Amino acid sequence: MDNAARLDQELSAIKERYQALVTNCKDRQSRLEEAVPLAERFHDVHEQLSSWLQHVEPELQSGKEPTGPDAEKQLQVSCHLLQLPTFLSTDCEHACLVEEHNVSSNLK
Repeated sequence: MDNAARLDQELSAIKERYQALVTNCKDRQSRLEEAVPLAERFHDVHEQLSSWLQHVEPELQSGKEPTGPDAEKQLQVSCHLLQLPTFLSTDCEHACLVEEHNVSSNLK
């Protein structure tokens, strides 16, 4: 194969990889744009939860059983909060592994 044909073939391969990269970037941008409202919602809910916890935490730390109409809910939330760190770390590890796989697949 002569030089011109080889360079033309390499240029075509580079163009294909570039187009695949552009497509992947557009896909990733789209997913990130979809994630923004979810992140904003998460932030709002996190603020509400933090505010509620600041109100309820002293009662829970005192060792007294919560009282009032929401006592059972408070106990359930306490149990769920104890499980939250495990859930979040597992979920984050899974998301990171998926993202690493997607990135490595896109680079091939």
